[in-house]
Amino acid sequence: MRSKVASTLLGIAAALLVTSSALADGSGLPGDRGRPAGDGFPPLNPSPRPAAPPTPTPHVQIRSPGMDLALTAAQAIVEGCKGFPLTVSVANAAGEPILLYISDGAAAANGYISLRKAYTAATFKAPTSQLVSKAQQDADFAAQIKADPNLMAYPGGIVLKAGDEVIGAIGVSGHPGHREEECASIGVEKIKDQLLALVPAPPPVRGIATVPAEQQAVVQLGAGGPEVLQMQSVPVLSPAADQVLVRVFAAGVNPHDWKFRQQSPPKVLPRIVPGMDFAGVIETLGPGVTGLKVGEAVFGTSGEFNPDGSTLNGADAHFIVVAAANVEAKPSTLTYEQAAGLGLIAWIAGRAMDDARLRAGERVLITGAAGGVGSAAAQIAVARGAHVIGTASPKHFAYLKSLGVSEVVDYHDPNWIKRVGQVDMALETVGGPTAAMALNAVNKGGTFITTNPSSVTKEQYDAAAAAGVNCPEAGGPRPVPGPFLKEVAELVRARKFTVHVDRTYPLAEAAQAQEYNAAGHTEGKIVLVVTNQAQSH
Repeated sequence: MRSKVASTLLGIAAALLVTSSALADGSGLPGDRGRPAGDGFPPLNPSPRPAAPPTPTPHVQIRSPGMDLALTAAQAIVEGCKGFPLTVSVANAAGEPILLYISDGAAAANGYISLRKAYTAATFKAPTSQLVSKAQQDADFAAQIKADPNLMAYPGGIVLKAGDEVIGAIGVSGHPGHREEECASIGVEKIKDQLLALVPAPPPVRGIATVPAEQQAVVQLGAGGPEVLQMQSVPVLSPAADQVLVRVFAAGVNPHDWKFRQQSPPKVLPRIVPGMDFAGVIETLGPGVTGLKVGEAVFGTSGEFNPDGSTLNGADAHFIVVAAANVEAKPSTLTYEQAAGLGLIAWIAGRAMDDARLRAGERVLITGAAGGVGSAAAQIAVARGAHVIGTASPKHFAYLKSLGVSEVVDYHDPNWIKRVGQVDMALETVGGPTAAMALNAVNKGGTFITTNPSSVTKEQYDAAAAAGVNCPEAGGPRPVPGPFLKEVAELVRARKFTVHVDRTYPLAEAAQAQEYNAAGHTEGKIVLVVTNQAQSH
């Protein structure tokens, strides 16, 4: 999704990079010499001699943030292109000259041409290259230019805009072959960030319901046990470009939530809102968001957290701001409770299957297959035609069989790994000694992936690599969640994927929910109920 702000900046950059391809040559000194009489422009260097009719408008020095940027760009062009004979003219929005610079070796006539470029760009509110092209195609326009010498269009006029408003113009002119385009690009780079700041952002598109300024959310105060989780009032944030504000109906609980709380030093976590997975409706669209609409039922994952506490933004709240790319339309067959359990597990499991380049018929071992990531990975692997072997306790056997798992192995059996045999891929979600056993079960050329990388030593990874086992680095570059969310949503609609909610808790009992998840006996997902719409479709 491409923001309107980005499009505006690209348009400005394209305009600034347009330069003259055929320029007049001339000679003389800077000033009015060499200019056609009666051209209607104010004199560049006013003199006592009579001005040719019509009487020129006296030069008016106008200062504004926009013109400051134009002057900054002109200065950057001059400084960055030393040694190139060229002229740079700056005009205000009315086309009135602000500055004319003629470098050593440049002809005064080129200064006049650069002034015309700036004037024409400001007058027509478009790059002069566009006007020349239009004149070539439009006889009426060409006649208008011919009738009024002030409207002669030269390629190379640069118009500076803030949004749709012209704030000034620049003309760059020189002899052919003197790299005008390169010089103009220097001016672009110098001011593009400042010019972008002048572009007024369009107001967010909001839903019918009033968005409150404050909301109740779970707030984590430092690191530690469940006691650091408290309900507090926090601000409702507004979405920036390419973001959306989602009204949360239900939030998913993941091992990441309690592991991060328990293991992080207190100084790293002054105050955060935990939770990454959510389901609800879009309340506000940020600038530039397309493909989504206000009021649409969605699910997704933030895909990140704020360890420095710089923003109180998390899923364990009534509202969350997320990247629009991390949001997917909720399948109508799922309740919001079920959809809230999809985000992170779809991302992790889908990425694991992609990293393994899983093919139909391959043998896949998934440890902890009844958990959130395990059950998601099992369903994705089954949908891709794999032979899936899952470890679990006997009470979860029926559940895994219902997901299409081909073989279910009791991990309490001390010889469980022998029953598994060799596999083409292992996705390990349990940790501890299980990780090393799963790693040793992978064939040469196979892939081992774990959600607990600290459970495998460097020596074990090195030995596996020497044996020809692929071990993608945990914590390496991660693709965005969007494609994996879409894949799972399509599987749900095709009735090849389901979400089993093991247990729900009210939002205020997030601490109890995390503790239950940490116990490690979950079948499916644990979900926080934020509103009474959570059980609806």
